Amino acid sequence: MDAIESVERVYALITEREIAASMRACALARASLEGAQGNALLALQEAIVYSLNAMLAELGEHGLQNQALWEGAVPGNGIDVDVAGMTRDCAAAWQEVLRLRAAGCESQALVSPYVGGWMDPIGSPDWLDRLRRGVARRDAKWVDRLTRSLRDDEASD
Repeated sequence: MDAIESVERVYALITEREIAASMRACALARASLEGAQGNALLALQEAIVYSLNAMLAELGEHGLQNQALWEGAVPGNGIDVDVAGMTRDCAAAWQEVLRLRAAGCESQALVSPYVGGWMDPIGSPDWLDRLRRGVARRDAKWVDRLTRSLRDDEASD
């Protein structure tokens, strides 16, 4: 499968607007990075940012309460969710998005047929505003707080 085909498959999953599908899109995007270049690489990195951010926001807002909706999308059970790893992966993909944009890459033509009109371009002011409203991430200890919260939720079940 070439990079453009991968982008199409990834964004077809994202259009389902479900956490489980979004996390499958993230896994497919990661698997498709090797060999991808330019606009396709940007679109794949944006999909990783979008998917991981959506999962982190879901966990931050609802903990394990909606776990049945994303069952199987994240390896292991709730207590095994690697919030720190997701955060690192999201940050690394974000840095790559910024680098590719600075180099002149643009993903809009590739992703608009799938998400045009409902998904703000990754990194746009509207997207950043939505990101800020999701999980309060200013405090560097939010990863530990969220991880502890997930463990507490799991223990109470």
